[in-house]
Amino acid sequence: MSSGLSTSHTSVRRLADALMTGGEERAAASPRVRGADWRQAVVASVLTDGTVTTTDGITARRMDSYQYPAAGDLIIISISSSGSWIAAGRLAPATGTGWQLPTLLSPWVDYGGAYQRVRYRRQGGEAVIEGVVKTTATVSGTVTIFTLPAGYRPPLNLVTAQMTGGDTARQVNVRDTGAVDAMSLPAGSLSFLSLNLRFALS
Repeated sequence: MSSGLSTSHTSVRRLADALMTGGEERAAASPRVRGADWRQAVVASVLTDGTVTTTDGITARRMDSYQYPAAGDLIIISISSSGSWIAAGRLAPATGTGWQLPTLLSPWVDYGGAYQRVRYRRQGGEAVIEGVVKTTATVSGTVTIFTLPAGYRPPLNLVTAQMTGGDTARQVNVRDTGAVDAMSLPAGSLSFLSLNLRFALS
């Protein structure tokens, strides 16, 4: 009889321990118990109702100070004790200036020497591209120079005029896909093409 009671008592204690552990785990996952929390996230899409979605499926309302949001932004999101998410704003880039170097597509290369390498960055609500390139082989028609990543692309296609050899202007388009294209090039190689672009991100 005592053996049966002991076994029953042990089973009850194990069940109680399991329920307590499960309750603690659920409480730790609940913002109502845990309190407010924050972390980093990457924007997947920007919605028209003042919210953004993140790559891990969270919808967060933007604070008024978070202007010109774009897919690819690294942001801080915070959750209230009621479970509502807010997007506090974009984090500063890891480098001091925020300049990024693109991967140039063959046959495009940086001009070199004392001339600026091609680079791009965000500045407020705009993207900036600058630098000088040339080709190492014959090109003609439309040729992509490089592709901007998400977060640095215009909302609609842009048409610009950029300077090349002989004081000639050449059409360079920046597409909403991120492609930076030299357009309508005559057959031949380009001794240089200067890129100096600035455009709004929204």
